[in-house]
Amino acid sequence: IESLSSADPVPGWGLFPRVVHSTLETMKAWRAAGMHSLLLASAVEFYCGGAFDLNGQGGAKNEVTIDRDAQLFGTRSKEITSTRQLKKWITRMYANRTTAKTKMNDASSRSHCAFVLTLHQVRADNTYSKTTFSMVDMAGSERASKTGGAR
Repeated sequence: IESLSSADPVPGWGLFPRVVHSTLETMKAWRAAGMHSLLLASAVEFYCGGAFDLNGQGGAKNEVTIDRDAQLFGTRSKEITSTRQLKKWITRMYANRTTAKTKMNDASSRSHCAFVLTLHQVRADNTYSKTTFSMVDMAGSERASKTGGAR
């Protein structure tokens, strides 16, 4: 996450920050061509059979509904305009995840987490397009016998 303090891609950036950076750069070119666009980010934690919004106000984790088409309802989104802003947002999302101390890791994730980017576009001819990109960070799969932790 520390490498996100750079506005340009650097070694250490994972896939998610690279996708955001590339999208933001493409959006600049679109603006020059008269297209309007908006990039939103949301994060959902999957824990103990439930889905929870990690972007709730004051760290509150409100339950999220997911329909048969994998559409999310009840999440708060954050407009992303720079990689520096992404760093602050993603740091807060990780801090809101459910973790537990194990022998191998002081803050081992106990949940899965989906980071969702939604790109809204209005083209010069007034046609609208919405694209969604999701990445999932799976909970640790350490053996309980090594970690001393419980699931």
